[in-house]
Amino acid sequence: MKILKIKLKNIQSLQGEHEIDFTKPYFADNGLFLITGDTGSGKTSILDAITLALYSRTTRHGNETSEGLAENIMSRNTTDCYAEVTFEVNGKRYSSRWDTDRSFRGKIALENKVKTPAMFFQNLDNQEDNESKKSSVLKKVEELTKLDYEQFLRSVMLAQGDFTKFLRSKPAERAELLEKMTGTDIYREISKQAHQRNEHEKKQLENLKNKIQEISLFSAPELEQIKNEDLKLKNELVEIENNLKAITPQLQNLEMLKRLEKEILEYQERLKVLESEEKAFETKAEALFWHEKTHVFQSEWQALQKLGKEIKSAESEQESLENQQTELQTQFVSYQQIYENQKQELENYLAFKQKQETIIQEELIPLEVMLIEKNKTFENEENKFFKLKENYKHLLTEIQQEFEYEPAKSVEKCEENLKSTQKQLKEVIENLKINKKELWQTKFEEAQSKYLLFKELELRSQNIKNFEEELSIEKETFEREKEAFLQSEQDLQRIKTTIETTKQTILDLERLIRQAILIKNYEIERNALKEGENCPLCGATHHPYITHPPQNMLSDDEKRLDLAKSQLQDLERQERQNQTQVLANTLDNREKNIQQINVKIKSVFQEFEKQNIVIESIPNIILELQALMQQCKQELENYKNLENTFRKLEKQLKLVEKEQEIWVQKSQNEAFKQEVDALEAQKQSFFDGKSSQVILKEIKNTFDEIETQEKRAFLEFQQLQNELHKTNLILENTLKIKDTKQKESDELWRVLKPIIQQQGFASREDVESKILSQEIQEAYKQEQNRLLRNTIEVNSVLESKQKQSKELLEGLAEGISENSLKQEMEILKQKQSAKNQKLGEINQQLKTQEINSKKYQDQETLIIKQTEICERWKKLDKIIGSSDGKKFSEFAQSLTLQRLVGLANIHLSRLNRRYIIRKAEALENTKKIEEQALELEIIDREQADAIRPVESLSGGESFLVSLALALGLSDLASKNVKIDSLFIDEGFGTLDPNTLDMAIDALEALQNTGKTIGIISHVDALKERVKLQIKVEKKGGGVSTLKLPKIRH
Repeated sequence: MKILKIKLKNIQSLQGEHEIDFTKPYFADNGLFLITGDTGSGKTSILDAITLALYSRTTRHGNETSEGLAENIMSRNTTDCYAEVTFEVNGKRYSSRWDTDRSFRGKIALENKVKTPAMFFQNLDNQEDNESKKSSVLKKVEELTKLDYEQFLRSVMLAQGDFTKFLRSKPAERAELLEKMTGTDIYREISKQAHQRNEHEKKQLENLKNKIQEISLFSAPELEQIKNEDLKLKNELVEIENNLKAITPQLQNLEMLKRLEKEILEYQERLKVLESEEKAFETKAEALFWHEKTHVFQSEWQALQKLGKEIKSAESEQESLENQQTELQTQFVSYQQIYENQKQELENYLAFKQKQETIIQEELIPLEVMLIEKNKTFENEENKFFKLKENYKHLLTEIQQEFEYEPAKSVEKCEENLKSTQKQLKEVIENLKINKKELWQTKFEEAQSKYLLFKELELRSQNIKNFEEELSIEKETFEREKEAFLQSEQDLQRIKTTIETTKQTILDLERLIRQAILIKNYEIERNALKEGENCPLCGATHHPYITHPPQNMLSDDEKRLDLAKSQLQDLERQERQNQTQVLANTLDNREKNIQQINVKIKSVFQEFEKQNIVIESIPNIILELQALMQQCKQELENYKNLENTFRKLEKQLKLVEKEQEIWVQKSQNEAFKQEVDALEAQKQSFFDGKSSQVILKEIKNTFDEIETQEKRAFLEFQQLQNELHKTNLILENTLKIKDTKQKESDELWRVLKPIIQQQGFASREDVESKILSQEIQEAYKQEQNRLLRNTIEVNSVLESKQKQSKELLEGLAEGISENSLKQEMEILKQKQSAKNQKLGEINQQLKTQEINSKKYQDQETLIIKQTEICERWKKLDKIIGSSDGKKFSEFAQSLTLQRLVGLANIHLSRLNRRYIIRKAEALENTKKIEEQALELEIIDREQADAIRPVESLSGGESFLVSLALALGLSDLASKNVKIDSLFIDEGFGTLDPNTLDMAIDALEALQNTGKTIGIISHVDALKERVKLQIKVEKKGGGVSTLKLPKIRH
């Protein structure tokens, strides 16, 4: 997690809008910066803006309400304020904002009240992932940073000052400080809860014992009397029930007799309706009769009908096939003629094709080959001609510019002038050679020897300069390598010291891991616990560690152990690579080289002194050489004039030769062009000038097209021939089937006719008219069956009802009436109701006795269980419980401090390799165990690992140790989150200059790991050391402003 930008407005004394952008180059290049200003100017307000924007809280205002916090945060005499932080997590950028303003009453006056602050969250890389609800914003921030408010304070706002107090405080104060810094107050609450739970469970047991006394039960005699009365009432009710059973059948018989008389009348009416329906059905019954007579010959008749349909179908198919046969015969004759025409056309074009191909192969193709070769030759000659013309133009332009040439001159004239000029040039050259020998041969040789001597002296002087430069380079290299040698020795010593420190750190981490493994062994059993069920160890039904488990220290310690081992390997490799002996040998070689160069310089200086006399005569020699050179220049000028004339004539001659070449080349090209034109004309006479390839392709395409048409015509003719043959076969087969079916039909009618007449049918048509369709037959049949079934059913029921009525009349006693029976039954029911009511009361008493008895037993069981629970909580209270929570809190703080010391030692090894922090070992008969558990000691590596109390540390040493503890707490609080932004608030004012330099060096080393570190301080020495500064300047009236960074050089 890294803070990229802070924006604020009207936060406490910082009135107006301010922005601190940590992405600016001066922050990117200088990860360590200082927030400085006078006391009370508002330096810490910048940190308040960070926690406001992220968590809507500040360290200086505790847990105030939102409105109260806003009122205290907003600058005086302002109407709105906000704090906004842009931060980065895993390469993605986010923004969180807190803001509020004052309400207006009317248009002028301000209410003395601030609105409820609002919060906004924005994903700067994904605009859909935004939040505007305060609870959602806080949840989102914690989800991304994996830090709640307290963890953020311990991870980002380093509590270095608190650790300084911690080191100097008494045991009781130390426990309180450690609890505040590490957030281990939960263990104090657990201790309190264990004690309170024990007291609660005791009260629960007392309540259960009191409740069991409140349950009332009957005595044994009382219970026996109630059961006897219950038995008596039940017997009386049985007798009443029997009397009721005797009266009830008689009443039921009277009622049934009335109902039967009514039903008999209804069924007599239904029987009359059925008789009228049967009379209406007589016509349908007759039709159904004749239809059923056809069942005798039904199968033969159906076969005859089927044959008739098949004969009709065959006649229809015969007609269709005969029409198709006529149509196909007509098409066959037409397609046969088309095929013959296509075949003849193909044979004719084949002869034409062969004739044309012969002409092309024997005449046109040889002509094309010859034409291609001639064109190629002509193009080459044309290219030569154009090149000659270009060369001629270029040469002509050159001569005209240099000599004012006139192209009309003849070749013979140019040659004559050229020969004359050559002769003159030769004579001048001979005269120049003779003059040189006569005029300055002797002086030239003398000057040449002295000039050579001068050059040699100049060379020696340059050698001296080179040797001096080489000597200077060797000396500089010697000094650098000497410094490197000394630095290498220091680095080697530092590496050895770091190796020892890292080895000790590895031992500490391995010890921490072993302790953490012991703690982790309880995680599996803890995860098996369920809320509301008793813990097998302590008996608790509430298990807070399931939802708020203790920090998993094992994985962090294992990672840090792996990191320490990796660092140890790197250090050992650096130790092997640090070859101080090689540097020492190099230094020896450099000293020898310097001595040799000094010898060379002395030798050259001695030689240079010997030649110094000759140097004095050099100015006279130079004057003589200058006079001689002037004479030579005049002679050379004459020579150049003759040479120019010669070059002019020579170029004129070349120009004339080029003109001749151009004329010859042009004549040859015209001859070639005539030959090419003749061949082109001859080719044009063949096929309108088309190429042989085009003609052959056209002939082939035409032939292929005619051949394809011929094949298509043949296939169509053949297909039609096959269809005609197939149709003839089908027609022949259809005629045979028709004749066969007709014979079968005639034979079947001959057999069936006597049977039909025997059943009373006059003819075939008579049968057809009296056969009903399947639907009509089924409808008639269903109606006939319904009438028959209903008649039988009504008669049967009517007879049964009449019989029952007769039997009931015979069974009734004489003189009995329905009213007398009803009065007697009413009296019996009243007695039965009274007895049942009394019996219900008794049953309720017995049921209450049973319930209370069950309650008593359950209460006894609960008392037994509660007694067991009380014993468990009593034991747990004895182990960890206390009314003030100190017992378990101090034990947990001891474990937390042990892990904090391990993490702090990793940072302390980078800050100062001399010291190692350790927890003091418990000693009997010295102090209380809880006091010793929070005691710290210092191992002094430079004093044979002597153990020193922290009180013996100097102010600067205490600062480094407390800073290491603060950084360790940051690692502890942030778990697996990488924190790249740290703020240290004060704590530097008590340091001497040397210790302050040591602290600054340590922080610079820390920021080199990629962290951005902000120091809040007003110490002047820090202002000199830290170049990058954010100044908080007072303006008066309790108002301050930010002056954003200016790099100091």
